[in-house]
Amino acid sequence: MIVAGIQLSVSMAAQNMTYVVAVNSTGQGDGRDQFGHSLAIDPNGEILGGLAEEEGLVLAEIDPEQVRRARIHHRLFRDLRSDLAEEMLHLYRG
Repeated sequence: MIVAGIQLSVSMAAQNMTYVVAVNSTGQGDGRDQFGHSLAIDPNGEILGGLAEEEGLVLAEIDPEQVRRARIHHRLFRDLRSDLAEEMLHLYRG
């Protein structure tokens, strides 16, 4: 479960080309174990910092320019046709 949660957070950051801060409780809560493993992840899916099961604080530098660079480099956003997206939205709404 822990590995899947970490992989999901890393995938979300890379797929959406944005920073992801995954915050998780640790210890006991609501009658069940909380697994911890809070993370800060950059737009390329690189883990900038994290915790295991201990309580603590994760500090990471967030650079908005890195988001812009990642989105320019990635073909999805580079080739985005906003004119067609607007037309598709109009067709969807009827």
